[in-house]
Amino acid sequence: MSRIVRTLAPFDALSEMRQVMDAFDRALFTPNNGGAAMPAANTGLTLPLEILEKDGKVLIRAAVPGVVPEDLDVSVEDGVLSIRGELKREFEDKDVRVYRREYTYGTFSRSLRLPDDLDLDQIDAEFKNGFVTVSIPRVEQPKPEVRRVEVRAS
Repeated sequence: MSRIVRTLAPFDALSEMRQVMDAFDRALFTPNNGGAAMPAANTGLTLPLEILEKDGKVLIRAAVPGVVPEDLDVSVEDGVLSIRGELKREFEDKDVRVYRREYTYGTFSRSLRLPDDLDLDQIDAEFKNGFVTVSIPRVEQPKPEVRRVEVRAS
């Protein structure tokens, strides 16, 4: 009887999920101006986002548990929103016995291209309960004007 040995490549579910989320960001949140979405920076820390629209504003909400507002940097450059920060350890490991550590500490960054129809002069960021919410109002698009054209008899 022959024995079949199969080897499996290591599967990183978190990495696979990040790739799917980045593909959705590029497909759904990239304006139709030929520009490409910025890939999320992979720094080892995950910065989960949700992108919503409410009351004429686009809301980008990022979970940043354990981060204080002073350690956050939110900026927009050339139509790209970037959220950067650092999750710092509360104590040094030298005199502490660690039995388990499931948190990852260090810097993180996430960037995404914004649509052209947002008013970047009115951007606002608020920190509350471990979330930073960036609010950007949409620019009101001019409504097409209907012009009556008189039809002349020839």
